[in-house]
Parts: sequence; C-alpha cells; structure tokens
Amino acid sequence: ADKAEVLPGELITYGVMVTNDGPASAKTPAVSDNVPYNVENPAYSVDNGVKWLPWAGSVTLPDLAANATAEILIRARVRDTATGSLVNTSRVTTSTPHPDGSKDPVDSLPCVTAVTPSSRLVTAISAEGPPPAPGDAVILAVTVTNNGPAHAAGVALTEIRPQPGPANLSAAPPALSALDGTQYSLDGGDSWNQWAGTADLADLPAGSGVRVLLKGNVPQDAADSIVMVMESSSSSHHPAPEQGVATILISVISIGEGGSADLEVAAGADALTVRTCCPVTYDITVTNNGPDTAQAPVVRAWSTALACMEYSLNLGMVWQPWTGSATLGELPGGGSSRLLIRGTVAPNASGFVTATITAASPTPDPNPDNNAAVVRIPISDQCHPCCGEEERQL
Repeated sequence: ADKAEVLPGELITYGVMVTNDGPASAKTPAVSDNVPYNVENPAYSVDNGVKWLPWAGSVTLPDLAANATAEILIRARVRDTATGSLVNTSRVTTSTPHPDGSKDPVDSLPCVTAVTPSSRLVTAISAEGPPPAPGDAVILAVTVTNNGPAHAAGVALTEIRPQPGPANLSAAPPALSALDGTQYSLDGGDSWNQWAGTADLADLPAGSGVRVLLKGNVPQDAADSIVMVMESSSSSHHPAPEQGVATILISVISIGEGGSADLEVAAGADALTVRTCCPVTYDITVTNNGPDTAQAPVVRAWSTALACMEYSLNLGMVWQPWTGSATLGELPGGGSSRLLIRGTVAPNASGFVTATITAASPTPDPNPDNNAAVVRIPISDQCHPCCGEEERQL
C-alpha cells in the first residue's frame, strides 16, 4: 500500500507486482483481489495511474514473458466508518504450469494498513416563530452531534462570515455575527454569554451531542433576509466535514406585507473533486412552492476559495460578472428559475471549496429552512494557474 496508516475518507492505493521467474512465458495471468470490506469505489490501472477503470474483483493480463514483471494499481476510498485495520491479499493464477508441474494459485502476503480513529460531527440549526422584522429578537437552536465512531476532542462551534474577496482586501472586516448583540447559552437559556464568533464545546463522546442557543436582534438595515452559517470542528479527524456545516436563512419582513411564498434552493456542481486554479460550475435551481408569487427573489452565493466569478441566467449562452447576488424575475407559485455560477479555485485554496447559496424575496416565506444550500467539494490536487481575469468574490 502507499501508506502505513490511513484516515477514513482518504484514498488508499495498492500496488500488485506480478513477476514471471520463468523459464516459460506465463499465459494470460489473472489477478484477483477482493479488497477490504471497509473500502469503497475500487478502481484499477495497468498504466501506472494514467487511466482508471472500475475494479470488479479480477483482471486478466496479456501473456507475461519469462523474467518480466507487470504491475497493477488498485485504489479505493476508505469508508467514513472504517476502524481497526485494512487487510488486503492478492492472488495470481495462470494456465501455464509451474516448474514443478502444478498450477496452484500464488497468493501475496497480507498487506495491513492501520486506520486512524475518526469522529463524524453533524451540525443542525433551526429557528421558531414567524419571519421577524428589522429590530426583532431571534432565537436559534444549534445542535452538534458526534456520530462516531471515535471520541471527538476539543469541539468548537463557529459562525462562518463572508470575507472580502481578493479584489476587496481593503474592505472592512465583517461583523462577528449576522445578528446584532448576539449571545449564546450552553445550559438551555439559564445563562448567556457574549458571542465572539466561536464557542468551545469541550469533548464529545461518540453518540453524544450538545445544544447551543443563540439569540440576537435583526439589524435595522436588514433588507429581505439574514443568512447564518454555523460550523462545528474538533481536533480529532473528521472524515465528512461538510456535515459539520449548517445554514439557515431568516426571511425579514416589513410591516404591511401580505401573502407568502415558500422558496426552495437546490444546488450541485459539475465535479466531485477540484484542483486549484481550475474551473468549477454550480447549477442552482430556485423553486417557489407557493402559494403566492415571490416578488423579485434574490440569489446570493459566496465562497472564499473561488475567484473570476460569472453567472448565467440562460444556461450558459451569456455570462456576466458575478458581484455576489442576482435578482430574478417574479416567480409564481409552482414555478422555478435556474442559475449557473462558475469560477476558478484560488491557487492558495486547500481542503474544500465550500459554496453557500441562498434565495430570499420580500414576500414572506413560511418555510425559510429550505432557502439555502451548501456545496462542498474536496480539493484533490494542484494544477497550473489558468485564470487571468480580475478576481471576484463569490
């Protein structure tokens, strides 16, 4: 294997070397490998990783001349729930007899790789009551659960705030919270502390959770909505960090508004993994579940890892510079609108490209919980810079 220890969620690659010690050519040797049960999506390559094909358990090689060697690479993703060790063994068979006349298969020695323990943190956020007006108080409940299998050490909850893009480095830093005067409580509201953007939640054993209350006031200058993004993290390995991110969009109403429109956001990307300095496109659909028409819905999206942003309202026929938001036309109940946003992964980005997309309308939304989507794509590698335009923040 290419590593002695592996983390859940990582790729592991096995190299299978088949050598014919002769004296005759080996006819169509076949290599079989059942791969460990706690890996998934196995693939193989016979050209040193240039091309990968799905692994079905075995592959037949061309005839192998005496004193020649063939190599097969088999790689797979370690399951997020993997524990203990990965044990892998390969087998080679051929119709050509061994020098002693037998045709017994040849097994490799077991390859044992230790799995580093990991914990999976899941964050959820909710708000109760009707949409607030500017100045109204809001209380949010944030739950962080450790789904294991290991103990999570040093758990923290952080509010993610949009940062100035590369073209706006002189801009003032954002406030610590989307709400004014934000406080938090770890004891169900009996006592409150000033929110400084993050809170230490200590350790969480596997299967346990913690509930954090946040309260604050809607800013007086809030237009149509407030977006809050909360992320849990720990010093332990976290194989699925996207599950530690939760987003809520709070619709803000004005006195005298009538009717309601339930906006729903769905988003995806054109890649499962990305490389730095390379493009990625997001496909966003905003649906109005009714019952009334949504007046001038606004789509907002941001990611600190993207630059050179553009958007299209006609499926890519015409692209325009992305400035952080786009206003759609009136969206009747039952209707939907589609938006494409593309950009380039920043050269210094690492880990994940996380994009948060929201939609809001001046029309009150009875169900703001579905007004946001988060797309998180792993950064797999680096490539040469390919973006020469002025960088813009998503």
